[in-house]
Order: sequence, then C-alpha cells, then structure tokens
Amino acid sequence: MGRYIFTIIALAVIFDISELISADRYKGLTRAGVSLLLVLAILTPLPGVIDEMRGALDFSDLESSEGADIRYDAFVSGIREYISSEFDLSREDVAVEAIGFSEVDMRAEKILVTLSGKAALANYKRIESVIDQMGLGEAEVKIEI
Repeated sequence: MGRYIFTIIALAVIFDISELISADRYKGLTRAGVSLLLVLAILTPLPGVIDEMRGALDFSDLESSEGADIRYDAFVSGIREYISSEFDLSREDVAVEAIGFSEVDMRAEKILVTLSGKAALANYKRIESVIDQMGLGEAEVKIEI
C-alpha cells in the first residue's frame, strides 16, 4: 500500500513539473495526458481490491466437507446437550449419532442415543418420546453397560 501511495504522489509531482515545463500551447494536452496517467494509476489496484473482497465474502468453505462436519457436529451436540440438561444426565454418559443426516433439512433418518454409566438408569422411553416430538428424526435409545 505504501508503494501505491508513493506512486500516486510521484505522479502528482510529475504532473506539476510537466505543467511548469510545458509551453503554453501544449498545457492542455499535457494536462490531459498526465491526468489520464493519474486516473490509470488510481484505478490499477482496483481489480486486486475486488478480488480481495470476493475472497472475504467467499462462503464456499461452508459447502465443503469440513462445513458439513461442522453442521453435523452442531446437530449432534445440540441434541446431546438438550438430553443431558432435560434429564439431568452427565454429558459424558450420553452419546448421540445421527444416521442419514440431511444438511438441508437439519434432520436425520434416525437419531441413535447411547446411554452409559449412570445415564443407563434414565427413562429411555421418555427420551425416545422427547426426541420424536422434536421432529428431528426417529429416535432409538440404546443402553450400554
């Protein structure tokens, strides 16, 4: 950026010097030529700026497999957090897996919840019912001992 500003200042100085040196009958032509150079110098970095703006507004990473993983993880952890808080269970004892996850609908064909440790004593039928009522997919609860 410093070089760019230096170039603009240098062109402005050249413009002033050329206006002083040029004969009276060529002043208009000199002024037009140097003005054109100054405008071109100002507009030269414009394509680079536009490319930088496109890069800043690029949301293609959300469409990548990494973006899909982030959405899946958010879906699964949201259900896990909800079950843990609703039934007062330890998060470490609740595992959630979404089978047939659709990113567009934010739904899964089946939501598989595995309860272990103290969570295995929870009312698994009620957990299935709550997940089914959420409308995020068919729930299945497994107990792991």
